[in-house]
Amino acid sequence: MKRGNDRFTLRSYRAQQACVVVVAVMALLGWPRKVEARSPSLGTLIVHVVDARTGRPIFQASLTLQFRKPGSPWKLKRGKMISYSAKTDEKGFCKFPYVNEGTVELMVTAPEHEAFGRTYQFTKNDQVVEVKLRKPHSQL
Repeated sequence: MKRGNDRFTLRSYRAQQACVVVVAVMALLGWPRKVEARSPSLGTLIVHVVDARTGRPIFQASLTLQFRKPGSPWKLKRGKMISYSAKTDEKGFCKFPYVNEGTVELMVTAPEHEAFGRTYQFTKNDQVVEVKLRKPHSQL
């Protein structure tokens, strides 16, 4: 036998051993972990805006809804901030379709009323949020 072949055989054997050890360690650590590419649940958020004192609906109140669209676990991308703006109808309702479940921030303004802002957990489709706007305090 030639000495060069012995070195190659020994290197090949050591490489195989190293691969077996790496695979065994990975199996013990539970790798590769199963990463599910689950799409977030989308739903419709319904907002009802009324006057806090009278209970009457507020027509043409301005609403802004913000939430984070999840990023891709495969591309290691951070989520993207989504912002919707809309106005209420004559009954004080506004629908925001295609909202990702999770934390959403709602801001509401209307003439002759105080501004309103709050964070909500959006957990189910057709979730209704009632916003009661107060009249501003009189200034001295």
